[in-house]
Amino acid sequence: MHELPGDTVRTGSIADPEYADRKFDIVILWHVLEHLEHQEELLDVVTSHLDEDGMLIIAVPNFSSLQQRMFNKYWFHLDLPRHLVHLDSYWLQQQLLRRGYTIEAVSYLDVLQNTYGFIQSALNAMAPRKLNEYYRLLKYGRLLEGGSLLPSLNWSLLALLILPFAILENFLGTLTREGATVQIGARWKPPL
Repeated sequence: MHELPGDTVRTGSIADPEYADRKFDIVILWHVLEHLEHQEELLDVVTSHLDEDGMLIIAVPNFSSLQQRMFNKYWFHLDLPRHLVHLDSYWLQQQLLRRGYTIEAVSYLDVLQNTYGFIQSALNAMAPRKLNEYYRLLKYGRLLEGGSLLPSLNWSLLALLILPFAILENFLGTLTREGATVQIGARWKPPL
């Protein structure tokens, strides 16, 4: 992250007492909402902390995505039990508009999240109920305890074979506005 002279970047919970009376130019909720039970209340709190013309940037898995429909219960971005709720792009945009935001940008392209999500979803569907060592290797940077390199190589080879389909689905999801993740940039203006 690059700060310009005079900029202040803060990372933390908006509920922290030090932020009680603060206003912000930009608030970023990058893959946060799906981990919380009360999204609408958080959007209200964030809105109350934005300066006039402040930007809210949100990214979440898109439950109305092509990828979710293709893989259903094997969809990687379900990520149960860590993801408490599953949101779709339309609902999120409606929530922002209802609070007085102007939607300035919506993107369904996320090369890393969407491509990896497709590959992992396909692997989940091929071997349900089996934690593959490819996931373990990428997530933790190591093999399962006592594991050998061969299973990881097998999973990685499968992932490589799936990659062209993942890239194609990412492209189609972006074109049709049904990408596996959605990023929204919205500007807030207080009511007159």
